[in-house]
Amino acid sequence: QSKSLILTFFQSLFRDPGSSVFELSSIPLGLMGLLRSHPTWTSDYPVLHNRVRVFFAFSFLAVRILWCVPRMLLFLTDLGTFTTGLPLGSGHQIYCVFNFLGALVLLGMQFLWGHKVTSGLIKFFFGTGRGSPTYDKTTKNIKKDQ
Repeated sequence: QSKSLILTFFQSLFRDPGSSVFELSSIPLGLMGLLRSHPTWTSDYPVLHNRVRVFFAFSFLAVRILWCVPRMLLFLTDLGTFTTGLPLGSGHQIYCVFNFLGALVLLGMQFLWGHKVTSGLIKFFFGTGRGSPTYDKTTKNIKKDQ
């Protein structure tokens, strides 16, 4: 099963290089899920856990916000222009309208998650808010402030 997943990923790189960029931010997300599903690993390797979280945050922001948003806006502009040129009420126009609305929802979700990831990064680096992590140099563990 993992071989087919890897082959599918590399095939999509050659078929359409832009479509696989999203998967690059999903790799650290998978590592976070793996560490979260094994709490002993998280407690045994707290620095690794935090580095994976920070790497995910930066990769998410780079891919889903910096790379995706300009392309999504261009797509929405092109699709809107194309849709208005179609005959009013035709099946093609209805299909394009649903695609446009779906793309708007996905764009909104990218901004929502981008806001959450940015808030988490600010909390992590500056220690603002309740429950922000701190690194205890004596025990070499990461603790959450109460």
